[in-house]
Amino acid sequence: MMVFIGLLIHISNELPDYQLDKQYQYRNFSTIFGERTATIVYLVFTFLAELLLIGLVFLYEFNLILYAVIISLSAILGAFAIFVLWKKRWKTDTFVFNLFTVFMGFDCLGLVLLVNII
Repeated sequence: MMVFIGLLIHISNELPDYQLDKQYQYRNFSTIFGERTATIVYLVFTFLAELLLIGLVFLYEFNLILYAVIISLSAILGAFAIFVLWKKRWKTDTFVFNLFTVFMGFDCLGLVLLVNII
């Protein structure tokens, strides 16, 4: 999960500066593969991280009420981030990056809470 989160945040962090990176010929993921591909990749990582969080219910026994709250809030945050990205015509700016950062931070917090509280 941490690999997905790290790559998601790294790629979504590159996209707000995509035009400047391209202008100054910086070699990073988004300039090598393109803005559209980078956006698709970090959205896929978003879904994979969420699926891993959902998959915890099959691996551990923990408080199901806490699990339901964490999954619900995480899904709402993720859906809102994707909605804002869609409204901005799939252009990642600083606001969208911050939404995905909060979403991933919440997933990390949820992972730690769920695995450590039995």
